[in-house]
Amino acid sequence: MIRVLIVDDKEENLYLLRALLQGHGFTVDEVRNGAEALDKARRTPPDLIISDLLMPEMDGYTLLRNWKADERLRTIPFVVYTATYTEPKDERLALDIGADAFIVKPVEPEPFMVRIEEVLARKAQNQLPPAPAPEGYETGLFKQYSEVLIHKLEKKVFQSEQANHELQEEIARRRQAEAELLEARRNWENIFQATGHPTIIMDLEQRIIAANKKCIEVTGKPLEQLLNAKCREVFQANGDCIQGCPMKALLESGSTDRVEVEMEALGGYYLVTCTPVLDQEGRIGKIIHVATDITKRREIEKELRKSEDRFRRIYDDAPVMMHSIDKNLIVRNVNKKWLETLGYERDEILGAGIESVMTPESRAVFHDVIKDFWNVGEVHDIPYEYVKKDGTSLNVLLDSIAWDDPTWEKVSLSVVRDVTQQRLLQKQLLQAQKMEAVGTLAGGMAHDFNNVLHVVLGYSDLVLRDEALPEHCRSELRKVYDSARRGADLVQRLLTFSRKTEIKPQPLNLNRRIEDLRRILDRTLPKMIDIHLLLGEGLAAINADPTQIDQILMNLAVNARDAMPDGGRLTIETANFFLSEDYVRTHLEAHSGVHVLLTVTDTGMGMDKETLEHIFEPFYTTKGVGEGTGLGLAMVHGIVKHHEGHISCYSEPGHGTTFKIFFPALAADEKPEESVVTEMPRGGSETILLVDDEKLIRDLGSTILRDAGYKVITAPDGEEALDIYKRRANEISLVILDLIMPKMGGEKALEALLNLNSAVKVVIASGFTAFGPTKDALSAGAKAFVNKPYGIRRLLEVVREVLDAD
Repeated sequence: MIRVLIVDDKEENLYLLRALLQGHGFTVDEVRNGAEALDKARRTPPDLIISDLLMPEMDGYTLLRNWKADERLRTIPFVVYTATYTEPKDERLALDIGADAFIVKPVEPEPFMVRIEEVLARKAQNQLPPAPAPEGYETGLFKQYSEVLIHKLEKKVFQSEQANHELQEEIARRRQAEAELLEARRNWENIFQATGHPTIIMDLEQRIIAANKKCIEVTGKPLEQLLNAKCREVFQANGDCIQGCPMKALLESGSTDRVEVEMEALGGYYLVTCTPVLDQEGRIGKIIHVATDITKRREIEKELRKSEDRFRRIYDDAPVMMHSIDKNLIVRNVNKKWLETLGYERDEILGAGIESVMTPESRAVFHDVIKDFWNVGEVHDIPYEYVKKDGTSLNVLLDSIAWDDPTWEKVSLSVVRDVTQQRLLQKQLLQAQKMEAVGTLAGGMAHDFNNVLHVVLGYSDLVLRDEALPEHCRSELRKVYDSARRGADLVQRLLTFSRKTEIKPQPLNLNRRIEDLRRILDRTLPKMIDIHLLLGEGLAAINADPTQIDQILMNLAVNARDAMPDGGRLTIETANFFLSEDYVRTHLEAHSGVHVLLTVTDTGMGMDKETLEHIFEPFYTTKGVGEGTGLGLAMVHGIVKHHEGHISCYSEPGHGTTFKIFFPALAADEKPEESVVTEMPRGGSETILLVDDEKLIRDLGSTILRDAGYKVITAPDGEEALDIYKRRANEISLVILDLIMPKMGGEKALEALLNLNSAVKVVIASGFTAFGPTKDALSAGAKAFVNKPYGIRRLLEVVREVLDAD
């Protein structure tokens, strides 16, 4: 093992060198000057010495000179590592004396170790000591490095003298300031002591330069502690400046001002008066601050307000929405949560009718409930549908009680619970239960029907084997046989959908399976459809039946072909993906954890929302009679569920379709790759405008970005986003823009944003891939693309990359 001797008088330098060298497998000895180094090396010679130059007792040049003069040490490599000598002549001098390398601090660890390895390699190649220097040469070098050292020391002495001179000037200035403070205290001492109220004199920075006995008495602080402290630090327990500070008003108007304030540090309420003291030029030089005790008067007022304040705080800061309406159904009060959830400003809703935020259907329910409410006095769990300011709807449940309000006589005080997400989950649950029931029914029917077809196929085959069978009978029977075979194929698809078929899972590389299937796709799909494969590197393995994976890909490819009769682009992508708990909470069939994501995107005609709700149901098809069975996507759904995966579809009419399938990744035996580490990308403090018409997506995106430190502004469509950007462009550093939205979509909003500011940074967020409809937006000027649902890591990476780009 190579032994290295390091020489430096700074402890922190020794520590860094020791850690670096030991980390590369070296044994390290350390000393703090040249004399110690020579002594230690002569007792235990090292394999390499690394030395600083400017040190006490013996400097680095002297150490190098003695080192090369010692017969035992001269062949040991000597590396100079210094930050003091950085001129070319300094390096030349060290090398002339015999240094094997000259390294200037600071230097990155990797280049430093490369230089050290080079020195050791040279030593290994040449074991002979260097030739002796010519006579008199060493004496000349000694004179040269002595002159260099003297020059450097003189420079340091000059710098020290200059710093000392500056320090003396600072001391003189401080003494002058102290003299002025003492003079002011003598001039005003009699005035302070004559008043029976706590009185102080402040400078324009609110620092106390004098305080009277009454002030010392009520604060309980000695004069030494009061002087030079800011008034708020003395009179306010929390150290904050009082609201409506009279000194601020005084400096603005130039006249005496006063304010009533609670001074917790003095144990009561005080009337604070600030009066200016003018200098000879008529400018405000000091402020007289007088506090008059008004505690007794305020105690009564405080008790009267206490109960009112308590109720207001509970009401306004409640974690659920609350509102109050009078008998005329006019909104008289709402809390913060109500405003935040529905998107209104307080002055927009106070005085308006509560029905203005309800859908027409909910208004009818409301009128039925309100008829008996004032007599009954309370109602519970009444379902309504509210309309937010951005036009989106919100499912809520109301609990209301009649309340006697001193201002509005009687009001209805309501607690409003947002159950939108619960309704969404309930809808998904019902859909899952429906699919499960259909699957069970289809599986049972298919099993029985399969037995029937088995008999038909079996006997048909037996009869067809009879060579004596007339040809016309054979032809007719062949049609029966072929129809039965097609029926058997349909039965198999039904069994696959209902997960009644046996699968043979095995560890599978999805990338390799897709590449193998590419040749079949090229022969199957028309030439005017371009196939793009974007296969992620380091893809995790999945546990899957290869044949059924082929069925998924072929069914999706055929569907894409039918959606693009005039040609288009089919993109197949793979990537490692982590499904977060936030996503799983709103998708019942999903499970959190590491998955392999298979994405299949076409640029075809797309589907509307109604069609999307039924695409995985068996026998549901949008094709004409005889053009499809409606079992293709049902079978895909069954295979995915059988593999404990999750499938989702994103589509818009005229904008293509994207299927996303999440397969659970197999746990790897070896250490995970860097792409699966959990450390989050760096956040920031910039302001980001997030535009999406789905509230749940806006909420999720806002949570991710705010947790990373960003400030977030949200908008439900392109029109509102443009309005916000026009008003707050100077604040907004980045816009995250959905593609498909009501009123104004993402592409038009992007064009309008670029017209406002050609340098605007826009990230497109879409359920489509970057090679679907999103490609046009990227070509038009968007800086990047992020896929929905948001992957936390990917979203933060893209945001940081775009913000940091020039």
